[in-house]
Amino acid sequence: MKLIVNADDFGYSPGVNAGIIDAYKNGIVSSTTLMANMYGFDDALELHKKYPGLGIGVHLVLTAGKPLTDLPKEFLDEKGEFLRRPVYLDDDYNTIIRDWLDYDLIYNEWKSQIEKILKAGFKIDHIDSHHHMHTHEQTREITKKLSEEYGLPVRSSYLNDKYFNSPDFIKENFDGVLADENTDQEEMKKIFDHICNYEFVELMVHPGFIDHYLMENSSFNTGRLYEHKNLTSDYIKILVKENNIELATYSDFIKELK
Repeated sequence: MKLIVNADDFGYSPGVNAGIIDAYKNGIVSSTTLMANMYGFDDALELHKKYPGLGIGVHLVLTAGKPLTDLPKEFLDEKGEFLRRPVYLDDDYNTIIRDWLDYDLIYNEWKSQIEKILKAGFKIDHIDSHHHMHTHEQTREITKKLSEEYGLPVRSSYLNDKYFNSPDFIKENFDGVLADENTDQEEMKKIFDHICNYEFVELMVHPGFIDHYLMENSSFNTGRLYEHKNLTSDYIKILVKENNIELATYSDFIKELK
């Protein structure tokens, strides 16, 4: 089987970037998704030049950092930054309808984020989003348009994507397991026993190291350290080897289907 281990939030901060790169160099991370509007973007660019084998996708942002375009105040907090996830999605990630989520405004913002990444020289192979905002009822058609415009598949169960809705492909979010300081080898083995039933799997993860920016701006911080620890552990690398798993990128999966 082939396994994409995708680390979200590349570009969030230098600490997060460093943790992702280390989990690629010394662990099982094979892909990442980049945030164009965040504090660590330039740092992520320099790091990726040194490690071009790490797959890169676009992590569209509407709930962190400052926008790249001129958006009205309804989108922003008192610091001029995007409103946070609970404004748009409840704890189960169900849509909360907001009148100000204008199609053209969001399309222009997200297109600007994609263009910034492309102009920086990144070769991107898929689209997803921070806090899964591309699955919000008011943004799905925008995501579909951008996907078609740039010829990029989307990590989503809503858009009938010909790649990622294949019966041979599953997406799993194991933050709840890998981010737990008490995760043991038995828990890791359960993960691999499950995913080895499929031909192609994406494991969504969030490794990172802690820095001041992360601590001041995200409630998900120490969990990233535990994810890094588990993703670079000797045991998880043994599981990959024993199960004859090939670490892959989204580009690898797309090539295989064509």
